[in-house]
Amino acid sequence: MKTTKRKINILKITSVLMLLAPILTVVGINFNSYFTVKKGFITAQAVEVSAGFILAAVSGGLLLIGKTKAFKGTRGLAVALALSILLKAVMNDLVLILTALTTGSLLYGVFKNPIKTLEQTYQYEKQAGIQAIAQKNVNRELFKELNNGNIGGGNLDGSV
Repeated sequence: MKTTKRKINILKITSVLMLLAPILTVVGINFNSYFTVKKGFITAQAVEVSAGFILAAVSGGLLLIGKTKAFKGTRGLAVALALSILLKAVMNDLVLILTALTTGSLLYGVFKNPIKTLEQTYQYEKQAGIQAIAQKNVNRELFKELNNGNIGGGNLDGSV
């Protein structure tokens, strides 16, 4: 059971690393162009890109928890405009970034089924362990009763 749990944890960590590795590689390779101190559209490009990432993360979090009203109408257009201004340096490499995200997502998806299968195996192993303990307790009580002569009324012919 411990080895199954360890395998699950290793697969989960590996799948997250596979999800993030391609995009982190792209950001690492283009770090100087994304996070430079030269003037961007409004302020230093590093500040703009960082603010854009924060705005994108907050927006993604709101969408994740179902707060879609925050992006209706003019507010949605304002968020899209702000993201496009703040992430202008990143937008130049959009094809490369989307390729990296797609690759990461595909690699992450490869690990989904094995993780799910191992989690089910782990649950079955846990349940089997619980049932084994329960059966052990029942057997212990049965043996006590047999040793005390309390099972079957005391005589083989059924008389007490």
